[in-house]
Amino acid sequence: MFQKIIFCLCVMGIFPAMCVDDNDKSTAFRSSAIYKAFSENIKNGLVRPLITLPFDVVTLARQITGNSYADILTGISKSDMPRFSNIFKVHAVQSWLKAGSVYPIYAYVTDQMNDLFPERVEKYPILPNAAAVASIALTDVFYINQLERLKVCFMNNNAIPFYTHGKINWSELLRSREWLFTGGTLTFQSTSIHLSAFLTLNHVLKKILFAENEVFTLMKAGILGMSIAMIQTSITFPLLTLRARLHAERLKCGKNISVLNYVETLYQTKQLSCLYHGWRMRVIRASLIAIADAYWLNNRKKT
Repeated sequence: MFQKIIFCLCVMGIFPAMCVDDNDKSTAFRSSAIYKAFSENIKNGLVRPLITLPFDVVTLARQITGNSYADILTGISKSDMPRFSNIFKVHAVQSWLKAGSVYPIYAYVTDQMNDLFPERVEKYPILPNAAAVASIALTDVFYINQLERLKVCFMNNNAIPFYTHGKINWSELLRSREWLFTGGTLTFQSTSIHLSAFLTLNHVLKKILFAENEVFTLMKAGILGMSIAMIQTSITFPLLTLRARLHAERLKCGKNISVLNYVETLYQTKQLSCLYHGWRMRVIRASLIAIADAYWLNNRKKT
């Protein structure tokens, strides 16, 4: 299933459009704007998950179970390899799909907004970033949300309606649309807030920390990235934890629990602090990825 998803995304991104040039003297393949955005950012999309994968499986286990890092690592080392392998495979596919789409979508949407609506962008400079955030968050609903639910199922040994004995039942998969998209609203909201926080902090902190028009070096990216990570993680990490825990709770009880009801339950049982489980690991992970993202974003050539 995951290989087919990747193949479809690649085909959609790498087919160039066949056009006739301006003087009608020859016909040639010219890259579309989508192909340009994809080809220029594929390297970042491939490298980015390599930074995060060592941290993410441990962080997810911490978010869902609340166990200490020592217990989690001991549990992983003693667990049966097929189960751990399933968790890692799903998360790896999720990470590469996420990274492989974020950079091209951001580049494509912001460039198109600047090209198509220059007057509006000049009047409202926030528009390109707002459109990119909405586009990226929407794509998360369509393929990241489903992979996260699968990952939580493997982590907690929950039943998957279309997956039995290590095989996918494709007819049942088509009938499981409600299961696949449950939690999509929270996924959209948390992704939007997470990205908006990064872009806002990048804009504000860059002006505070560095002089305008300076060359943005890797060292500056390190300073900016670590500063962003501390603030961004403090703001958005509880939402990401809530998303993972709510997926787990819904799958456990088989009911579509509302976000408000779940948060109210955590408050009444004095468990709200659990939303920060894994915060330290997330800060380390977020610092590394924020450095990479800040360097790419602030050195990107805009059309």
